[in-house]
Amino acid sequence: MFKESIFHSNQKQFTWSYQPMPIMSKNGALDEEFIPSYSKSCKMKKFILIQNILGCQTKKGPIKWINYENSFIEITRDKILGEGIAISKGNTLILYGEIEIWFNYMKRWCIQQGFANTYKIIEKIGKGNQAEVYSCRYQLGDEKFAVKQYQKYKLTNRQDKIALLKEISILRQVQNENIIHLYEVFENENNIYVVMELLEGGDLQDYLKQPNTFLNEKQLASFIYRLFKAILSFHKIGIIHRDIKPKNIILRKQNLSKFCVVDFGLADYYNKDGKYLFQRCGTPGFVAPEILRDEFYDFKVDVFSVGVIMYILITGEEPFGGDYNETITKNYLGQVDVENLKISEQGQMFLKCLFEIKDLRPTVKEAMNHQWFKQEMIVTEKYRIRIKEPQIKQTQLVLHSARDTISNSQLLKPNRAVLSTKNSNYRLSPIGSKKPTPNPSPCAKRKSLK
Repeated sequence: MFKESIFHSNQKQFTWSYQPMPIMSKNGALDEEFIPSYSKSCKMKKFILIQNILGCQTKKGPIKWINYENSFIEITRDKILGEGIAISKGNTLILYGEIEIWFNYMKRWCIQQGFANTYKIIEKIGKGNQAEVYSCRYQLGDEKFAVKQYQKYKLTNRQDKIALLKEISILRQVQNENIIHLYEVFENENNIYVVMELLEGGDLQDYLKQPNTFLNEKQLASFIYRLFKAILSFHKIGIIHRDIKPKNIILRKQNLSKFCVVDFGLADYYNKDGKYLFQRCGTPGFVAPEILRDEFYDFKVDVFSVGVIMYILITGEEPFGGDYNETITKNYLGQVDVENLKISEQGQMFLKCLFEIKDLRPTVKEAMNHQWFKQEMIVTEKYRIRIKEPQIKQTQLVLHSARDTISNSQLLKPNRAVLSTKNSNYRLSPIGSKKPTPNPSPCAKRKSLK
């Protein structure tokens, strides 16, 4: 074991809780009998596994449980009891028995050692401020993956550590066919390795640049509906993405039916008080106006961002185009004219509602019940949308030192470029004037925007 773990720095050892187990979905729950290492009589006990909660049936009836997330996990062997799963967090618990299925389930929530013994690096496919991304291959098979390698010495800022832990925690929870899949996490003395799905179809922005790319209105409605469905899957468990944009929608194949929402680096758990680790963040031109105005915001910020994407799909242009200050100002006002777009009347009404002020804007679920989707299930190809090559600026209000955006083959993008400045790593002042301007002082580290 190495000296210091990013994951265990503030965590106590295992302590069984006899309180009612946390309420969560039992989809995919496992139950099995094992011999626990604390059993002196070597009797089998019934255990239940629901996501990051491990429960054990007690003699008196109620289930005692522990949260094993971010424990170190490995397979161990006893001469008498055979193979076991060892999970360690301050102290160690070992479960002996038929472990294969349970180990493959639990490793998603745990930390492992021995990355080099499990995967073989193929080539470097991306680099960020604190992470490098490689394609890799499982040592015992041919399947390829992407791995983000974080150098621990660069994670000196407390906020960066918290943000990394939060992103990994969120990725473990989001389960949907249209969301990037995290497989497992490794740590050693110097690095953290996050093994993820390798996506090789390019992002939505690259897709839109292809010549002769057309969408009819039915296809547009189908894509927007599936995008909302993916977003709803993490809204249901209290997660806001806050950076929905074409660069964060990656295709598995070269068509819109196979896409993934990626980069949860700015995502956070909804807070009824409206307080977040990074309060004012997102990408200018895509972020909801209430974030720029330093107002209270909620899940509806992601709905606004989908409206921006839909507008681009229809027109090939950004609704808040211009140089950096123009984009910020237009985005701050949030006014978009949809009256003359080449789309049906129902489509115009739907897009208009996505750009409403937050109190009038629909939730994802409400948006998915809009008449436009019902209409487009049977509509002909009367409306044919020509997609131009959009000039999309990827200016980031908050640049992650530990979480850079994933692009093409699940690789990290270079630092997001700012068209009007040489360095995009700076803090924005609260916008109180008619034409907001950024604070010209650059900062080397990612900071929340106050």
